[in-house]
Amino acid sequence: MQALINLIETNEDWLIRRVLQYAQKRGYTRYTSTLEEAWRLSIAGLSASLVQGLSFYSGIPDFGPEDNFVTDPLNAFGVIEAQRHRKRGVSLAMFLGLLKYYRQSYMDLVAEHVSDPCQCRHSQLFLSRSFDRMEIAFCQEWAGQETEMLMAELQETNRLMTNEKNTYLTFFESLSDPALILNNRFEILNLNHAAAAILHPQIAPGAYYYSAPTAVPSSEPDAAELRNQEPALIGKNILQVFPWLAGVLEHFQTSMERIATLECTVQVGETPQYFEVRYARMMDVSAKNATIIFILRNISDRKQMEIELKKSNRELDDFAYIASHDLKEPLRAISNYSLFLMEDYGDKLNGEARSRIETVIRLCKREEDLINSLLHFSRLGRTDLDCRPMDLNALLQDIRQTLQHLFPQEKIRLHIPEPLPPAVGDEIRVREIFLNLIINGIKYNLQPEKIIEVGTRKNASAAETGIVFYVKDNGIGIPEKHRDKIFTLFKRLHGRDKYGGGAGAGLTIVKKIVERHGGTIWVDSVPDQGTTFFFTLPGGAGRCFSGIKEDSLWK
Repeated sequence: MQALINLIETNEDWLIRRVLQYAQKRGYTRYTSTLEEAWRLSIAGLSASLVQGLSFYSGIPDFGPEDNFVTDPLNAFGVIEAQRHRKRGVSLAMFLGLLKYYRQSYMDLVAEHVSDPCQCRHSQLFLSRSFDRMEIAFCQEWAGQETEMLMAELQETNRLMTNEKNTYLTFFESLSDPALILNNRFEILNLNHAAAAILHPQIAPGAYYYSAPTAVPSSEPDAAELRNQEPALIGKNILQVFPWLAGVLEHFQTSMERIATLECTVQVGETPQYFEVRYARMMDVSAKNATIIFILRNISDRKQMEIELKKSNRELDDFAYIASHDLKEPLRAISNYSLFLMEDYGDKLNGEARSRIETVIRLCKREEDLINSLLHFSRLGRTDLDCRPMDLNALLQDIRQTLQHLFPQEKIRLHIPEPLPPAVGDEIRVREIFLNLIINGIKYNLQPEKIIEVGTRKNASAAETGIVFYVKDNGIGIPEKHRDKIFTLFKRLHGRDKYGGGAGAGLTIVKKIVERHGGTIWVDSVPDQGTTFFFTLPGGAGRCFSGIKEDSLWK
């Protein structure tokens, strides 16, 4: 019988799906749990009893006139389940009816998975006798209870259910965010106090549940009407009540996401109000509640601060752009006059004078590099991204050719373990990300062969949205105490001319581009062994965020 034990223990999900099909088809799910875990527990308990019976009985279990079916180890779980269902008001007929379909599911399992006819008949006979013994045990235990005891059980269960309902009602009504429950036709089945108060600010919490007439002072003639407005919303299509949710419903109908969060805007007078709308499809395996939960959060204050922050950043970018542009003119004049001095009077100047003029020219060149970096950085915040699907493998092949021209004397190996997946972004800016990180891995590297690896990280955590890319090198590494400084503008960890020099703006620009794409960037490094930069980009079906426009997703 070991084969039957293995079959039962390895097909729990199959049994759950099969018994659910029978229960839905025959209407039992109207009275059963909506969550899959409850069905899993019942299958797991029944399977454990059957496996125990297979170990306990040497052959097919038979019946005897003196058998005590209630104490049979085969029936232990089933008897407990019968007691629980009886206390909930489930009738014996209903319980045994559903049990017949549990029996049928196990019989189907054997019929569809056991090819040997003799073994199939033997296994099905064991299952049939086992379920027969269970049914006799249920009837014996059920019939052994006095009517008064049964009534007491039902009354106690009713009190517990009422308390449980009141607990959830209090929780639902106490939510500060508006919450609505809809059916599959988008009609309102229920809404909490915060949702009703959007339309009727004076409505009483729990008006839907406790809608009996309420005595109110005569000085407030409209209070009774207001306190009973909430039930009038029940049954209405949500677009009749909140027409500005049309875009969210459209997304819901076209998307297969179980949970999603969107933003929408509603015009209240002359003032726009911003809402974050989160919806979730019910986790109901019984299919009797084809419902959706909507939770609305007013984020107008946050959006206003974001708009002001974006405006402030735009003004700061504008200032940096204008200041940088204006600084270049006098700097270029100083550099040009210095060059004229060297060309016209160089032979008349002593060594110290020529050295000082050369220093002025060198400092002007360095300052111009800094200004150009600042201009480039400010432009990143001023221009929209041209987001579209990208072939990153072709992009890296282009970078490979660029490296041959930039570092003709270096031995460089650009390793890509496997083809990169498609991503969405501004190709010119994304190329800048990869090129900057790869060049850094070459410059800050003392190895005779510079090895740069580019790939994607497998099994990224759920908190990381989009695709996680990495650029890994075998360079000098970054000490841990300096890792929070490397993305600071014009911050270099080494001398200006060491490791090829530079303005110290490359990683700042990379971080800005990644964030403009809605991603994040971080670093992992071991000194003298190498550095790995990780960053995220939207996937092939993702959305690219420009970070410029204040428009909401839905209007």
